[in-house]
Amino acid sequence: MGRGSGGCGTISEEALTPSERRMSRMVQVTEAVFSQGVLKPVDALQLREQQRVRLIIEAVDGGQDADRAAALKRLRAGIASMRFSSSGPLPTRDELHDRS
Repeated sequence: MGRGSGGCGTISEEALTPSERRMSRMVQVTEAVFSQGVLKPVDALQLREQQRVRLIIEAVDGGQDADRAAALKRLRAGIASMRFSSSGPLPTRDELHDRS
């Protein structure tokens, strides 16, 4: 949503094509905080009272950073423990690319 500006990931109507205008009425992107069993949107939502919506929940907290750091640490340890050795001359370019 790179064009225009506005809250909760919306775009000004003037910046949109007719097709994008229809889509902008259907899709809003925002973050919410889960507190005491209720999702509380960070931005105001452009919805009518009692309107039903479909939610796709994606955690955006820093917990993934710790998982990613741990995975990277395991990968580096695995690479460090690998032992590669060659007991002879390295193959030539022609030998590497032999297509016969």
